[in-house]
Amino acid sequence: MVAIGVFLLAAALGRLTDMTTFMQPGTLAYFVIGSYLIWSGMRRLVATQLIVDPDRRIVVAKRWTISGADVQRIPFGAVTGFAIVPEGEEKKTSLVIQTTRGDVIGSGGMKGARAAWEEIIAAIDAHMNKPVGAEDGAK
Repeated sequence: MVAIGVFLLAAALGRLTDMTTFMQPGTLAYFVIGSYLIWSGMRRLVATQLIVDPDRRIVVAKRWTISGADVQRIPFGAVTGFAIVPEGEEKKTSLVIQTTRGDVIGSGGMKGARAAWEEIIAAIDAHMNKPVGAEDGAK
């Protein structure tokens, strides 16, 4: 989206230099659509990492965007639950970790399917309920 937006914005700037196309509606349309695509694409450039550390008993939610990074370290005791928003939707949903300090976004810029978030929640719950020091495959 960003690349197409930059192309359209460059086309609009190119049309501004030519006096015959300077005031045409297409120039304004290229500028508006290109700007929107750049803005929308930049909002989607988000990466998220969830780390569940049963030994230290914390969930780490790292979120990187163009404007910076955010790291939330959440003790297991502070996690009150999980939510998949918007409720009732099967697609285009996001994961939210509900804590005693407020909600923490657990998903990246793109929206996912509810079934995928439910699998992630089950995996996080399994790791959070693992006894301290237990290794994978241990009984």
